Amino acid sequence: DEVLAVGDAEFQKKAIGKMQSVSQSEGRTVLFVSHNMASIKNLCKSGVLLEHGMTKMIGPIDEVVEEYITGNLREVGDIDFVPTEKLRRIKPQTKEFEILSIKRTMPYIIDSNDDICLSVRVKRNHSNLSKFQFTILIDNVGTGGERTGMSFTDEIQWPTGKDEADFEIRIPDCHLAQGKYILDVWTTTGDVLSSYKYYDCVYDTITFRIETLGGLQIAEWHNYWGENIWHAKVK
Repeated sequence: DEVLAVGDAEFQKKAIGKMQSVSQSEGRTVLFVSHNMASIKNLCKSGVLLEHGMTKMIGPIDEVVEEYITGNLREVGDIDFVPTEKLRRIKPQTKEFEILSIKRTMPYIIDSNDDICLSVRVKRNHSNLSKFQFTILIDNVGTGGERTGMSFTDEIQWPTGKDEADFEIRIPDCHLAQGKYILDVWTTTGDVLSSYKYYDCVYDTITFRIETLGGLQIAEWHNYWGENIWHAKVK
């Protein structure tokens, strides 16, 4: 999954094509682990769904994906605050800038034109470092956690004389389609124009839901249209 995450659309197409070729022409079995449901359905014929380290379901890939997506929708609700003891870290981090808690500072249900707002409490564990950045990743719960997009802040100067500090983050005009979303939050240095160093990465934190566009109910939205809405202008 991480191999596909770093490449553009053409690279992803070639990578999936290579995996298909290996599994079909060379008689090998490819085990593909991913949160990208489109890639899974494109590559796999059968699937295994795991839950809490145990096998929940084995079957045709369309049925397994449907069960995974339905389960996500059913279990993920209104999460507006995640304290230290409930933060999920997939692997050990260096934690020079450690995330202690995350709080949503906007309503659970917002408009497509609204800002995404959150407050993150951070602890500095390395006194020689004075600057860092936040990276926010947005995942669509309704499509099984597929990545919708990412946003990163400018470089932040650590407040003098503090071991812990609260930071208010605002992503303006989210322009997301109708649906339910969940955020991953990282402390980092660097950006997509250079390179990243990760200090701390927490996953599946606060949630929010989009129901309206410009104050009006979104009457129809199909998954294959994508997840962002932009207003186009004609000259």
